[in-house]
Amino acid sequence: SSGINAEYGEEMQAAVDAAKAAFKSWSQVSVLTRQGIMFKFQHLIKENMAELSKNITLEQGKTLVDAEGDVIRGLQIVEHACSVTSLQMGETMPGVTKDMDTCSIRATLGVCAGITTFNFPA
Repeated sequence: SSGINAEYGEEMQAAVDAAKAAFKSWSQVSVLTRQGIMFKFQHLIKENMAELSKNITLEQGKTLVDAEGDVIRGLQIVEHACSVTSLQMGETMPGVTKDMDTCSIRATLGVCAGITTFNFPA
């Protein structure tokens, strides 16, 4: 047994399948276009903070203050993702040794996931 409730396993598999399908086109989107999408997402979160917090309170039973903290934490993650143009930069190091330079290229590899505790990162 994997230790994952079968119901959630099916939901997780559906999410992985959707992400794999989306990756095909998303991996072809330029880094500047991705950044623009993240800036729009940032704006939407800021514009709808009160409603998002209210929904978290209704759905999870958290206090409004805790829910607002969750929204702010999510916003911070989105704001970090807005720096994708810098995050995607590779590195070049000329003259590592005689007649040798090195370079690294950052490239999207595919779907990944993280399973965290319910209250992470409390």
